[in-house]
Amino acid sequence: MFIEVSTSDGSGTQRIAVEAIYRLRPSFGAADNPNTTVIDYADRRFFTRDGLAEVLAKIGNAIRLARLTTPVNTPVHLAAAKVSEIREPATGQHEPATRAVVRVAGKDQQVTEEPAAARQIIDQALA
Repeated sequence: MFIEVSTSDGSGTQRIAVEAIYRLRPSFGAADNPNTTVIDYADRRFFTRDGLAEVLAKIGNAIRLARLTTPVNTPVHLAAAKVSEIREPATGQHEPATRAVVRVAGKDQQVTEEPAAARQIIDQALA
C-alpha cells in the first residue's frame, strides 16, 4: 500500500510505501522545513505540507503506530513493529527531558515517557 503526500512547497506529490514508514512527527527546529510533517521511511526523510493528522488518516490501520512524546513536547508516531529496544537515556548524551530512548528501524528516538510506559504504549499499538 502507498500513500500520496504533498511536497513541502506544494508543487507536487510523493508516493511512499506505508510499510517502509518507521516515524512520523511534526517538524521543529532549524534543521526541519517549518510547518511540515516529517515522514521517515526506509533510509529517507520526506517533508510534506500535509498535516500530521492528514498523514495519519491516509495511513489508517495499514501499520500499527505508537504515539509517544519528544523532549520538545511534540508527538512522534513510531511503527511499533519496528521497535527493537527501549532503554534508559545515557547521562549527558540526551536532552534533559528524555526519559527513554526507543530504537526504531536502527535509529534512536528520545521520548519523555519512562521506559516501562513507552513499552506499554508500544505493546498496546501491537495488540
